[in-house]
Amino acid sequence: MKKRIFFILFVWLCSNIYSQSIVKYYLVNAWATVTSSSPTIKIQWIANPSANSCKIRKKNKEDKTWGSYIELDKAASEYTDTNVQIGKIYEYQVVRNLAYISNQDAILYLSVGIDMPAVDYRGKIILLVESSIAGYLKDPINRLIADMTGDGWEVIQRNVSSSETAVNVKNMIKNIYASDPSNVKTVFLLGHVPVPYSGNMAPDGHSDHMGAWVADGYYGDIDGTWTDATVNNTSASDPANRNIPGDGKFDQSVFPSEVELQVGRVDFYNMPRFKDYDSKISEQELLWRYLDKNHAFRTRKFGAQRKALIDDQFYTSYGDNYAAGGWGSAIALVGLSNIKDSYQSTHIFYDNRNTPFLFAHADGPGSTTSCGDIVIVDHFASPLLQYNYVFTCLFGSYFGDWDKANNLMRAALASKGSILTCAWSGRPYWWFHHMGNGDPIGYSALINMNNKGLYYSCGYYNMTHITLLGDPTLRMHILAPPMNLTDTVIAGHVMLRWSPPPEEQIEGYLVYRADSLTSRYTRLTPVPIADTFYTDPAPVASQYVYMVKCVKKEINNSGSFFNTSRGVFVSNIAGVQDVPILIHRPRVIQPIPDTTIAENIAFSWTFNNVFHDEDLDDELSWSFYMADGKPLPSGWTFNVSTQTLSITKPLKGTYTCVIKVSDKQMFEARDTFVITAGTPSLNLMEISKHLRIYPNPCSSGCRIEITNIEPGLLRLTLYNSAGYPLKQVEQIAAGNTTTIDLDLASLP
Repeated sequence: MKKRIFFILFVWLCSNIYSQSIVKYYLVNAWATVTSSSPTIKIQWIANPSANSCKIRKKNKEDKTWGSYIELDKAASEYTDTNVQIGKIYEYQVVRNLAYISNQDAILYLSVGIDMPAVDYRGKIILLVESSIAGYLKDPINRLIADMTGDGWEVIQRNVSSSETAVNVKNMIKNIYASDPSNVKTVFLLGHVPVPYSGNMAPDGHSDHMGAWVADGYYGDIDGTWTDATVNNTSASDPANRNIPGDGKFDQSVFPSEVELQVGRVDFYNMPRFKDYDSKISEQELLWRYLDKNHAFRTRKFGAQRKALIDDQFYTSYGDNYAAGGWGSAIALVGLSNIKDSYQSTHIFYDNRNTPFLFAHADGPGSTTSCGDIVIVDHFASPLLQYNYVFTCLFGSYFGDWDKANNLMRAALASKGSILTCAWSGRPYWWFHHMGNGDPIGYSALINMNNKGLYYSCGYYNMTHITLLGDPTLRMHILAPPMNLTDTVIAGHVMLRWSPPPEEQIEGYLVYRADSLTSRYTRLTPVPIADTFYTDPAPVASQYVYMVKCVKKEINNSGSFFNTSRGVFVSNIAGVQDVPILIHRPRVIQPIPDTTIAENIAFSWTFNNVFHDEDLDDELSWSFYMADGKPLPSGWTFNVSTQTLSITKPLKGTYTCVIKVSDKQMFEARDTFVITAGTPSLNLMEISKHLRIYPNPCSSGCRIEITNIEPGLLRLTLYNSAGYPLKQVEQIAAGNTTTIDLDLASLP
């Protein structure tokens, strides 16, 4: 009987271990490399000799259908495509049938371009601001408009009342769209702009949640027919989801036509849990906080590692592989080696909140205010916690219907830290692979709303509950902008000067001109210029605005494209003034000297005044490591809070060490130095030749001068007659004469 019980437990454990990582087995670890000299796209992946089959297909970015599959050898590991052009984006789907996932297909989507040109103009965006917040948030909204303008958008702002009907708001959008349908691309809803509801559905599978869900995609569908006549369902526990004819909630569970416009929303109405932690916090203050971190991200006042985190509590539950979209997008955008994932019993979404991951996905059983035991609304509301992710996906029951008090997804955006977008990815999967070519996340929202099977999911295609929370114009590749742009009129021409950003390997700068801050800009430099000055050959206009951007060639898993920074502005128009953008790298101001310590004697060293960052609001993160990459020797510890190295019992030897700091922009500075542990070489008589103390004797204080001593850390310990240490002073000996002033007045 005992043997039989052991066997059953063993089988369960093996099955559980296998299932914990199985979702990623449904994705192919693929990436693209490109060649521009002879235009070529090579798609590569890790070969699997046990695969049953392997195939690939392709389409142009704008195509609605895929080309035919190309069958490859089942053990193939690459596909080379020479039928490509520079400056054009292609999409690829790699499919591999694998025995160890029950002879099902593993897939991956890649969006690939070769030297895609810098985007000067992204189109028009309709910024709809809820009227009651527009005045209070005037300054950060104007800053947002400048940020979006600097990224190539032409901004059209309209204020709307929260009491307006969704139909009237939609008509306003349609009228703006009709005036320029080729260029109007996006709608950004800021504040509690009226929330459309639609459908008779429960994508989270709960019968008490059946009915109308939030449907911001309604605002992006210009020509679809939306009705309020047929659905009659009052079974939902929340009256907001009950849907009857004529109640202002629409019937459609699936979009009635192709959605034309990208849509995103930032809305912190009815979030009282934040006020429980801070009585002064309000909807307006939460919006201001969001706009602050939005601006900080765009101008690289904080950075994020191009890495992803996946905290998947569901794994293969219900057979839907809810994290598949998160896995597939992360592999395409940052690569499998840059993904940190969890086991069911260890939820890393909370534990890694201080690490600046660019992408994060978490899923688990939910409520309006929680996602399993991964994260709850209190984590986001607490001023003591911050989540340093940027683009997030959360999936679980109830909270995907986000227009509820203290909703988890809206709380993520309202939190401290750096979360800027959130999507309910699982039913359906969200695919973000286009962001690898520099597309904004709003484009991902659009293709996911319009997905009718073009990209794989577990069902729930093209349904009206699909919504992006966050700024739809945000992109994943952020480049620090130029600084200190000035204009001078010389002999009837405008001369511009600027300073380079603390950014490496930029291609140069692009210069633009417009008649007003928010109008469409004309590029003046056909190619990037290397100089940090430019004179406009045209005569000076009566009024002008100039904009300068940095350009950098990005090379990643999606090929290559020329990325631009947020533009900076200068103008002779009264009232047109850009927000000052000052970004500096931390730097070494006092190099750490090589030093010698005594072996087998405890040693500590606090590193003061080594680094400096001119951005006074920046925070420096410290790390200490050995230059050869090996772990710290036994007994060595480094306290990142106090910047103190402690060695309990130094072993004889020479140790090359590195101190590194990184700021919120992910810029780094480091210093390398050597610690030598050995037998002290100076005896008392030798030391006395180099030592002078005066006055001697003394009472309140004295000065000690040490001459001809090697550079390094000098530690002076004062003992009483019983051998008890009374005072210790550390100072860097710089050579020649080192002076130490001792204050003795406070000694016992």
